[in-house]
Amino acid sequence: MPAIYRLALYGTESYSNILLVAVASIPLALFLTSVRKWWIFVLLSIPLMYFAGNETFVVVVYRHYMKAVNVLSMLITNTTESRSFISNNTLAVCCDVPILVLWGIGVWAKYKASKPSYKYFAFSSVILAALLFFAKDTKIMELPPYNLPVQYYNAYTINKKILQAAAQPKVAIACHQTNPKEHESYVLFIGESMVYDHLSLAGYKRETTPLLDARENLTLFTDYKTNATLTMLVAPLMMTDATIEDFYRSYSGTNCLQVFKQCGFKTFVLVCFNHLDQDPPLTAAADSVFCVDKDIEIPAIMDSLTKVYPKTFFVVQGLGNHCYFYNFEEQDNLFRPNPYYDPDVQSDSLYYNAYDCTIHYTDRVLDGVINVLNKDSMYSVMLFASDHGENVNPGDERRSVSMTPQESEYHVPFIIWRSKKWIEENPEKERCILANKDKKTYIDNIFFTLCDVASIQLPDSLNKPEWTITSPSFSATQKRILLTPDGKTTINLN
Repeated sequence: MPAIYRLALYGTESYSNILLVAVASIPLALFLTSVRKWWIFVLLSIPLMYFAGNETFVVVVYRHYMKAVNVLSMLITNTTESRSFISNNTLAVCCDVPILVLWGIGVWAKYKASKPSYKYFAFSSVILAALLFFAKDTKIMELPPYNLPVQYYNAYTINKKILQAAAQPKVAIACHQTNPKEHESYVLFIGESMVYDHLSLAGYKRETTPLLDARENLTLFTDYKTNATLTMLVAPLMMTDATIEDFYRSYSGTNCLQVFKQCGFKTFVLVCFNHLDQDPPLTAAADSVFCVDKDIEIPAIMDSLTKVYPKTFFVVQGLGNHCYFYNFEEQDNLFRPNPYYDPDVQSDSLYYNAYDCTIHYTDRVLDGVINVLNKDSMYSVMLFASDHGENVNPGDERRSVSMTPQESEYHVPFIIWRSKKWIEENPEKERCILANKDKKTYIDNIFFTLCDVASIQLPDSLNKPEWTITSPSFSATQKRILLTPDGKTTINLN
């Protein structure tokens, strides 16, 4: 059924694949229909119906078959995000109805059936076992229904490696702050699904970021690329010195929360319905984790904490511009029609407009964070980088990430804002920021730049001035790699 949907909805499935799926499914069907008891049939077929429903949903939404990262995303997604995602994908839900109907007919037919055929049972069992054994490394295992158990197993192995890495004892590194201040604060703000080309700060025709447009001491990097189109593959690398080639070290290596804490900072994580709320190993070094209901609440919490603690470090992750683009308030309702204020209007621009409303909302949130950091007595810097982008072109708004990502999915905003006091005391670093803003930058630059703006000296074994944007030794020659949602295929972005 999922293969047929791929052909019917998108025309991307070959008839040979459909035939291969049908032939490979015959022994599985014979095995199920030849079991002795109807209730055994139900027990055995329920997992298949679950897999078929999962596969269908993924095919309709993303146009590709289930991958291990899709499984992991489902497991770590909070219930609020899940409800929103499902409610905005009614077509995918409706496509599961024929599968349920066929299953119901099968249960009824099995209940009414006469004696079972032991010959069919034995024959199909042998054929099925042989198929699974000899076809484990062939194309059959990449197609439904056999790919689902494989991808669930792959997800299990990925999660197991993460947990094993996170369980390793954390070793304190020999870092120190060379220029401590009495009142200082630094922020790593991980954006969500923000597309570079939808910022008026980047020349977009709509005024989506008027507050950031007017900000002094704010620099937008024009050629920053992210490493993946799924948050779970991006956030860990932003917070650590790991790279995409050794992803699992992001759970065992040097974490920015750990580094700042060792240098005397109070460390906090603020998150709104996003990955850091579901990834305790990544945030374990924080003094406190705050979960908020709205992004706009973040600046007020930061303001309260900076008044209590003179040295603060924040990792922030909002809901941002996550599909399906409902994260904005009435004062951001500038682009019409959109599905949240014009539910009865039919237009190709509904989600496109709603997306721009969320950019305007994020502009207010970021401006609020800067207001907190921009006090006269404050020595402060904010780094903002979006985890990934979206496909938000008119007519394609319901497709978020793809197996062959478009530029809008990996060319995302990277912004550095710094206070006047910081600029006055760091003229060489300020010069480097301005000199490097149009050079090739990448997620690997985040951790080292974050440490450098806070004057944190890393040990020689970790220090990488060539990856540090605020360093005169910065080199834009590093290889920029994009990991696709299958978790293994890479694309060279250079």
